[in-house]
Amino acid sequence: MNTTTQNQLVAAALILFAICARLLPGTLIPNFAPVTAVAVFSAFAFSGSRLQYFVPFITMIVSDVLLAVLTGNAMYLDPTQVVVYASILLIVALSAFVFKRSSSALTRAGVTLSGSVFFFIVTNFAVWAMGTMYPMTYSGFVQCYTMALPFYRNALVADVFYAAVLFGAYEVALRLSGQRASVKS
Repeated sequence: MNTTTQNQLVAAALILFAICARLLPGTLIPNFAPVTAVAVFSAFAFSGSRLQYFVPFITMIVSDVLLAVLTGNAMYLDPTQVVVYASILLIVALSAFVFKRSSSALTRAGVTLSGSVFFFIVTNFAVWAMGTMYPMTYSGFVQCYTMALPFYRNALVADVFYAAVLFGAYEVALRLSGQRASVKS
């Protein structure tokens, strides 16, 4: 098995872990999910491949369908999820752009935090702009973001936690296989 295939199998296994992780805590702690971490990690692990977009997209589809079935909550299949999916794909694109210049641990942390902030801003703007939950006024705008802060706290903690798990486990797996930790597929 060549190095690229081996690296991609390790990355795919770690992302499968993330799908399972989204199903478990997602019902216990609101927004504690590995979504942004998977997008950032995919941009890193599948650099230059269409898999960097395919993996988070399929992760979202599979986990949204399973969450809808398991929880009976159709929110996971709501048409507004288009904004969520687009945000995830943009996070992959922006992460991939940054990783072309540097993929250091500091860069990975910065990209993860930036992705988390980006996701919060874009998805909550979409919630406000739809006008179904908050008035289309400045105070409605402020209320939308204020009400989202507790969910963002959980998302930010999850993004950092899952990024650390994904990147850390990936580095360990590469070292155990005798490869340099900075090797990307």
